[in-house]
Amino acid sequence: MARLARFVLPEHPQHIILKGINKMSLFVEDEDFQHYLKLLQVGCEKHACALHAYVLLPSEIHLLLTPSTEQGISKLMQMLGRYYVQHFNKKYDRSGTLWEGRYRGTLVDPANYLLKVYRFIESAPVRLDLVEKPDDYSWSSYSENASGLAPDGLLTVHKEYLALSDNAQQQAMVYALLFKAGLSEAEVKLISNSSLKGWVLGSAEYQAEVAALTQRQVAPKPKGGDRRSEKYRESVKAKQQGTLKTDPNVVAEQELVKQPDVEPSIEVLVASVPDADTLPEPAAEPDPKLESKQTKAQQRKAELDEVQGSLF
Repeated sequence: MARLARFVLPEHPQHIILKGINKMSLFVEDEDFQHYLKLLQVGCEKHACALHAYVLLPSEIHLLLTPSTEQGISKLMQMLGRYYVQHFNKKYDRSGTLWEGRYRGTLVDPANYLLKVYRFIESAPVRLDLVEKPDDYSWSSYSENASGLAPDGLLTVHKEYLALSDNAQQQAMVYALLFKAGLSEAEVKLISNSSLKGWVLGSAEYQAEVAALTQRQVAPKPKGGDRRSEKYRESVKAKQQGTLKTDPNVVAEQELVKQPDVEPSIEVLVASVPDADTLPEPAAEPDPKLESKQTKAQQRKAELDEVQGSLF
């Protein structure tokens, strides 16, 4: 199966993921982490990439970058891969690659998803149970983003971060508060799947913008069964002609979904019970013996009427 070409747009942020081969440890000592960060800073300056957030996990690396040129990120990742592997192999007397394959990544909608990707990246050590709090992990950008960006440091501030408040101190405080809100499981899954599979992470409007700029499909097509089958082609034709009938059972099920049963509270149930004074008198139960006598009398009367009718 052909690889999905990466989306590359200058001045659009990207979430980058790079994994170690066979989940091997990419960093053995603190000096290894430090060496990678030094290479990262040099590479970002050389290839005009702004780094907003990062985390160096034992066997995985996440970066949030905005390139200024079309080839900026690819050249940066080539440089990091080549020089860090040389360092690691020489230091630990090994050969071969460290990486599972090419890096994964995708474009990120700045207005709707950028700060969520910040949190996705910097909260990864907590999700993996490496630490209890994001600031307990030494090899991520959380401490700097949550305390104020250092001048001439590794990170570059993004305008969405600047929009958190009017000054740097308050921006850092607001940013730290975002982590208390956290991310939902659905958001974590969406960010992870989009980045690993290369689909654009953003609103419908942002995806439409990227599609217009790149002339490419930006999201997976909805699943609709076997597109080569005759039944599928007939259903598509019927939809286009507006003649497709809906299964009444499906409609009924959808109505149930729209109006789910809600169990009433105890107070509602008590209030719905009428007072004893307003209850109607119970109807008297019929006496079986009396009913039987009436039935027999009616039968005798009918017989007498019939005899009389025959005489006259």
